Amino acid sequence: MYKLGIVPLAEVIETLYRIDGRGYKSYKKLSSIKFSISGCIATFTKIQSDPYAPPSVLEVEVPYKIHKIKELRTPVLDFVSRIIHLASRTYSAKRGTGNSGYIGIPKLSPCIIYRSSAEARGSALVIRLYMGLPARGRRVLGRIAAKMLCEYLVGILSKINDFPNKYRAKLKKHVTVYDDYFFIRKWLRENEFVSFIANGSILPRKTSRSDKPLPNAIPFIVDETCSEAIELPSGKVLKGLVIKSGITVITGGGFHGKSTLLNSIIEGIYPHIPGDGREYVVTLPEAVYVKAEDGRTINDVDISVFINNLPSQINTQKFHTLNASGSTSMAASISEAIEAGMNIILFDEDTAATNLLYKDKFMDEIIIEEPITPLASLCTNMKNKGISIIGIMSASSAMLPHSDTVIVMRKYRPTIIPPQKIRIDNDLYPKKHAYFRKPRTRRICLTRKTRIKAKNDKIVIKFNNQNYDLLVDNPRIIEKGQINYAAKIIEKLMHENICLDTTSLLQRIDDIIHKGFNAVSRIVTPDLSVLHPFDVLWIINRLPIIPKPS
Repeated sequence: MYKLGIVPLAEVIETLYRIDGRGYKSYKKLSSIKFSISGCIATFTKIQSDPYAPPSVLEVEVPYKIHKIKELRTPVLDFVSRIIHLASRTYSAKRGTGNSGYIGIPKLSPCIIYRSSAEARGSALVIRLYMGLPARGRRVLGRIAAKMLCEYLVGILSKINDFPNKYRAKLKKHVTVYDDYFFIRKWLRENEFVSFIANGSILPRKTSRSDKPLPNAIPFIVDETCSEAIELPSGKVLKGLVIKSGITVITGGGFHGKSTLLNSIIEGIYPHIPGDGREYVVTLPEAVYVKAEDGRTINDVDISVFINNLPSQINTQKFHTLNASGSTSMAASISEAIEAGMNIILFDEDTAATNLLYKDKFMDEIIIEEPITPLASLCTNMKNKGISIIGIMSASSAMLPHSDTVIVMRKYRPTIIPPQKIRIDNDLYPKKHAYFRKPRTRRICLTRKTRIKAKNDKIVIKFNNQNYDLLVDNPRIIEKGQINYAAKIIEKLMHENICLDTTSLLQRIDDIIHKGFNAVSRIVTPDLSVLHPFDVLWIINRLPIIPKPS
């Protein structure tokens, strides 16, 4: 009778008291019951199978008369998720076996993105939380479960009551930073720039594993003569470094802030929360970081512009391997990005395949039959084809003669050197300017015979009765929720047995994302975060599946 309508919270509490001390499966009595709580409607959309399993999923629909938020936009929903995460930490604690007593949502990155933890359903606000239904061993702790609903959940929901008035100033700042970000992004595109780093930005992080800004860090400030100014809709006027389209070289001594700057540029594809230090670092979303990935899978990719005429006579226009070398993996990553329309390539020589970056004149004379055409020989022609390159190079000057901008980092401060002031000995490098052509478009086929799931920072694949662990080491993917969502999207594509060219596949992924989280799962969990279609393709490109030839 519970499923016919909305029952009062008292009846749910009565049920919990009644099953106290029984076997854990007794919690199934709560499944799909809609019950009222603090003027909202709550539903357990998923009941965990035992206390050690992932926690149960509780979905709460908050009506407009309670939350009073006029526009449930992405920055507002992001702010709601952060309030929920902070509030739930007060109540979540170990109260029994396994995940018993946990209540809340996963940790959020400092980026403002759309997540399943807070969504709009018409004028209603939908909140999703994990709730570890408590047990001792596998015996229900019904009284503690009742307290989790009556006190802890009610305490969390109280933060949403009259939300705009409670958090007016902070919410306004959150939305303003978000809107300013997209204004800057539009300004970049209109002026053929690729990235902007505002003066005063705090780029270093507290630790290598922390998202928080480094205390007492030296702010990023570029010389007045090299800075650009932009007036924002909020009335704020920003000055800072603009990276123009073309070829940009970042150089400087070790530990002077080069990689920190590059990492901030790639993470600038997302808006950041106020106080992060990088809220006014903005990069066009077509930016992709490439590196050497020894051992990665390459699926039918055209790498012939970079690698050709192999002694083994392998066709590099349709190159595939399950164990790529550093140079072939990086060549594939660049080709895959450009094939997908991502026309801003970032690299760091520390993580790149050196032989794909450059070769000096002396080695060119020794190595007569060289199948690799380095990036330094191709970059000018790539720029002419509308592809921008931002790279860290401190061990070689090979790309300096081709650069449009040279940024020298010294003690975390940038200095811009006009390329015409840099004198390079022309005898150091071979006088070759290779022709670049865009890679051949592939067809990518996915089959339901492959099983896939997300596990922490990995995608776990079962293919041809073998298990593969793909570490999602992509700086464009900034939180685990994006990995979870990508796995569900790929699982859906596999179920459809799709076989599409790259452009059509990206469009199909984009269509799925725009349909919402329900398009990939009947039960929506609180741990899904939206990502760019290319980042789903990035994972597909590394799956151990060889597509049908084009």
